[in-house]
Amino acid sequence: MATRQQSADRAAHLGEMEERKLLRDELQPGPPPLAGDAWEVQFTADRAFRDKLREAQRLLRHRVPDGDLGAILEEALEVLINH
Repeated sequence: MATRQQSADRAAHLGEMEERKLLRDELQPGPPPLAGDAWEVQFTADRAFRDKLREAQRLLRHRVPDGDLGAILEEALEVLINH
């Protein structure tokens, strides 16, 4: 793994977005998959986010009856990316 200085030196020749991605990928590698094509995702959110997530669960109950958060977030990302 490259040191912070080596990564910073290499990133100096890239644009700001490429630099951020390079540093993020080299210094904070993501976890390996749990199994096959499944990853655990964990983050901290505020009450407003939790309330929005609950509202999304309520609104999508007809499509995701068990309220699975992974499925709810997948739906939200599809809408965001495709619109």
